[in-house]
Amino acid sequence: MTLDTVLGALAFIDYEQFGVDSRIRPLTGAAAESLVRALRLDAPLHAAEVSYPSGTQRFELWQSGGLLLIWTSTTQGNRQALLRSMAMERDSRREVEGHLAAATQAGYLVADGVEPILRDIIAT
Repeated sequence: MTLDTVLGALAFIDYEQFGVDSRIRPLTGAAAESLVRALRLDAPLHAAEVSYPSGTQRFELWQSGGLLLIWTSTTQGNRQALLRSMAMERDSRREVEGHLAAATQAGYLVADGVEPILRDIIAT
C-alpha cells in the first residue's frame, strides 16, 4: 500500500464518515514539508497572499490525484499542511475565500493568484 493510498483513504474517511465539518489535524513545520514532498502534486488550484503589518501569510490549494492539499505559510516561518478529499474542494475553497474576505474587510492587502511556492519546497 502506497503513502498516497493511505493518505487518500484517511482524507476520504474524514469527509464521508464525519461530514464537511470534520477535520484531520494539520501537520506543521518540517512534518508539513515532508507531506508535501511525499505527494505527487498535479496543479495549483488557488493561491493568495495577505499582507499584515507583521508579515505575509500565503494560502495555496493543490491537487494530488483525488487529494486536496491546503498549504499555509508565513514570512515568520510558520508552515501548515492539511490534507482532504477532493470531494471537500468546494468547502475548502470557501473557507480560504472567507479568510481572505475577512482580511480585506479589515483593511489588509490581499493578492490573489500569486505564484505558488510549493515548487521550491519540492525541489529542495
